[in-house]
Amino acid sequence: MAAQLWMLNHALLVIAMMLGAILAMIGGFGVGMFGKASAQLALLLYLPLPMLALLAVGLTVHVRVVSLALLAVVLAVGAYCRRFGPPGFMGGMLAFMGAFLGFFIQAYVSLADFGWLTAEVLIGTAGTIAVHFTLFPPGRKPPCAGCSGPTARGPGPWRARWRNYLRPPAARGNPSRPPGKSDASSDSCCG
Repeated sequence: MAAQLWMLNHALLVIAMMLGAILAMIGGFGVGMFGKASAQLALLLYLPLPMLALLAVGLTVHVRVVSLALLAVVLAVGAYCRRFGPPGFMGGMLAFMGAFLGFFIQAYVSLADFGWLTAEVLIGTAGTIAVHFTLFPPGRKPPCAGCSGPTARGPGPWRARWRNYLRPPAARGNPSRPPGKSDASSDSCCG
């Protein structure tokens, strides 16, 4: 009996960690789309809301057919949310993940236990905010691979390499140069 309880608690702990990890991963991927620190912080504070709301709905619907229909509806609405840009896209994904996980853990977790799930999601949010603003502060760009200074125009070496590949073979310039090195100085990554 004790082993069965331990396995149940371990499974719920893994699911709770997954909630925070999914939020941290999607937030970490998407927060870089915004340049200002205030917009990044607003996005990271917004992201738990759709996940928690649909997690609660997923925990309360106990009729299997209705739960499966809810997953289909949430998936369609989440796909429609792409219309509202990156926050809508990420919110739609997190809403679906909340409904999905709520559907699968409803046999083990009741709505009365929703508080500790919320705490796990908020811990994931706080960790994402701390890591992002400590290790990747807004406004500081990493150096590019082709030089020692910060990039002025994004991934310049890749842009130069693909421009060179898209030209006709006769117009590609000096064939003795290594791939990705263009003759034009405007294709350098820092200028």
